[in-house]
Amino acid sequence: MPVIASPIQIHVLQHKRERSNAKNTVRLVQLAIPDLFVHCIENDEDIVNAIEALPSGRLAVFYPCERSFTLEEKHEDITPALYAALVFIDGSWKQAGGIARKLPTDKRLDFFHFNSIPSSRYTIRHTNKEYALSTLEAVAVALDKLFDISQHPLLALLDEFQNHWQGPTSHRRHV
Repeated sequence: MPVIASPIQIHVLQHKRERSNAKNTVRLVQLAIPDLFVHCIENDEDIVNAIEALPSGRLAVFYPCERSFTLEEKHEDITPALYAALVFIDGSWKQAGGIARKLPTDKRLDFFHFNSIPSSRYTIRHTNKEYALSTLEAVAVALDKLFDISQHPLLALLDEFQNHWQGPTSHRRHV
């Protein structure tokens, strides 16, 4: 199992229903990045507690929204010297959007989205959004664009996971 050494802390705000989802990709990311922090979000208080538990300093939150910048235009600014951590939101689009909307408008939180992303390779969950990436893919793209860390180890885990998936074909995307 390849272990990825991230030059910056990575945190995931995970919706409570994703924790037990068999197709959740955060567990795969944890295999490759063992020091990944996962914060389970069950209610509004958990969001406040998770933000307080994040390292002090600026935080790069990856979620496309009205207040997000494109990573490509700001990638040179996202360095471990300027940012304490990368933060990803894990859940269905509805669940993740609910968490994102409840995040405080804190000066520490800078939101980012990808302007140019590859098509998702994650086919065992379906969505109609063309720009939708799994959390694993979002982490892989961010590490690649920010720190030139190869996406291959994470994407190989995703591919292997999907190759062994026994679920119904109707649950696959682009089939």
